[in-house]
Amino acid sequence: WGRISLRMGPNDFKSHHIDGLTDDWPITYNEVKPYYDKVDRLIGVYGTKEGLENEPDGIFLTPPKPRLNELFIKKGAEKAGVKVISGRGSVLTEALPGNKDRGVCFYCGQCGRSCKVYADFSASSCLVIPAIKTGNLKVLTNAMVREVLTGKDGLATGVSYVDKTDLQEYQVNAKIVIIGASAGESARLLLNSRSANHPNGLANNSGVVGKYIHDSTGASLSGFLPQLLDRKRYNEDGVGSVHIYTPWWLDNKKLDFPRGYHIEYGGGMHMPTYGFANGIQGLNGLVPGRDGKMKEAGGFGASLKDDYRRFFGTRVGMAGRGTAIARADNYCEIDPDVVDKYGIPVLRFHYK
Repeated sequence: WGRISLRMGPNDFKSHHIDGLTDDWPITYNEVKPYYDKVDRLIGVYGTKEGLENEPDGIFLTPPKPRLNELFIKKGAEKAGVKVISGRGSVLTEALPGNKDRGVCFYCGQCGRSCKVYADFSASSCLVIPAIKTGNLKVLTNAMVREVLTGKDGLATGVSYVDKTDLQEYQVNAKIVIIGASAGESARLLLNSRSANHPNGLANNSGVVGKYIHDSTGASLSGFLPQLLDRKRYNEDGVGSVHIYTPWWLDNKKLDFPRGYHIEYGGGMHMPTYGFANGIQGLNGLVPGRDGKMKEAGGFGASLKDDYRRFFGTRVGMAGRGTAIARADNYCEIDPDVVDKYGIPVLRFHYK
């Protein structure tokens, strides 16, 4: 998810009213807004207030500045009539009021490798650790839950789980059971929790659990800026999330697909990762070298090192992120023949 933290807009809650697809939500953005505000204060989200119709502003921290390649993108996009604004991400660019457990981002750009000062939001570090400190939480690790247990009245009484270390089954009793295993595993758990009171699985009298599977759609491309060849070296790693992005800006009625997309931008100089740093070995041969002659693509040794010096930091990338339409015939169900290594039935998927 890249720590990108965008709110759903007013139109997203009444999409059927707008395009006739799917159902409208039974709630509105204004009803959800106080909870969005609460989350912003809890996790810390940077951004800028823009006043856009369907891209609601939040309670923002100071955003990181655009990198050099992003300044080129912004200039070109605005010339083409494409709006570019500061990114919105859950990374602490400044101290979070009232929070002493998390440090401020020092711009190494390595959020994906976990943050030692907890500047980037992660539930495991930013929520679980403070909860443990209260003394009111005990975390059971290596526990693979099989099902939610219920009593004669059909209400949840606890869970049954398999300990991954000894493969034995255990039980935890509870007054309240909260499921937060993301979309697929939450559906799997509910569907596996069959009983006399819940023959179709827990909370599934409607038969809807597991149906309407959908996800973000996306397409990406990348290139390089010849203006940045042989550029100066300096630290522009920034945060491990978007510095700039383009909210959806066109008229959906003129498209041959529904609901549009936003664009996320990236590139520039970063702390190197494994591999060949975004395919630098394939960039030579695309533009003349310093001597005006074309080199063959590829290379090794001194020649490849020279290419790194010439091309590193020139890359730009962009990804369009849209939405798939939720349909009842896109669904998951319990596979009657397959179990995982713990003996728990797995999901099988049907998707068009």
